[in-house]
Formats: sequence, C-alpha cells, structure tokens
Amino acid sequence: MLLGYRDEAANLGFVPYLVAKKPQRGRLSARDISRRLLGALLDAVRPGGDPRRRLRFLSEVDDPSRTGDARERKRRMARIKLFEQAAETLGLSLRCLDLAYVQPKLDPTKRDAVLRLLYAAEELPLELSRPEVIELLTWLYTRLYSEDIFEDPHEGELYAVHTRELLRRVTAALPDHVRLLRGRQL
Repeated sequence: MLLGYRDEAANLGFVPYLVAKKPQRGRLSARDISRRLLGALLDAVRPGGDPRRRLRFLSEVDDPSRTGDARERKRRMARIKLFEQAAETLGLSLRCLDLAYVQPKLDPTKRDAVLRLLYAAEELPLELSRPEVIELLTWLYTRLYSEDIFEDPHEGELYAVHTRELLRRVTAALPDHVRLLRGRQL
C-alpha cells in the first residue's frame, strides 16, 4: 500500500506511508512491489510532460541514530536503503537532509517526534541552500501539516500556532547550507 500527497502548485509531493507485505515464495519481492508502487505514483504525478519541472518528493523516517537498539537501528537503515534503491530505479536521487527535523504532533497528548527528512528529486546537489530548505520546511509545516486537518476551528488555531513555532525553531538553527546525506552516511 502506498499513500501519497501531491501539491501541484508547489510541485512537491509527500509519501508518508509505503508498505509491501512479504509475497509468496517465488513471487515478486517486497522491494520489487515497493518500486512498482512508487513507479505508479510517479507516472500519475509527472507534471504534464514538461521536462523543466522537476519531480520532488519528501518523506519522513525514523532516525537510525536515535535508537540504542542495534536491531532497531538496522531496521531503520534498511527502510532508508529501500527508499534509496526504489528512487534510483525510477531515475530519482534520494537523500536525508542533515538537520534536526521535528515532525509536528497530531495528537496534543503526544510529543513531537524527531525524525529524518528524506528528499527525492531527479537531480540533487550535495547540499541545499538555507532558503531552499526553508521553502521545503515551510511547505511541510504550513501546508502539509496545516490546521485544516482539524474540524474544530479552535483546535486548528492552536495547531497552527504550534506548527509555526516548530518552523521558526527548526529554521532558526539552520546553517547557510544543509548537506544531503546518503543513508550510509547516517
């Protein structure tokens, strides 16, 4: 199963969830299924055949460095590797932004999660400028995680204050350039 969100105006997509159940023996592998799902998503969202409009996607994953459990670290690294390999077969580069990304809590009783932010595009440099990273983070905190997800306007207002504060905090700590890391560099 693959969930994806596409913001045509921003030419940016978000893949929050990708899972492939282990298939029967002798059939496609979970990795092959994941590649096919991502390939179908890219075919569906390719921007009107205009080669000048780059495809760009973001995703969040658990940070391998934020666990002391060797087995859990290996699982987290494998997930990043799966995304990297799937992106490669589709002509995309996928890297982890070298920053302290904080995913906003959706439930006010829970804490915000510190995750790794993945960025995929057809061509990626070794680093992004601070303004480029601010653009991505602003999209995440104000459009993807917008207050529109709440039916209650008061809850929405509180959430908007929270996500804008996260945006302010995360962007204040950014250097002039943010490195884009391969999974094995984590």
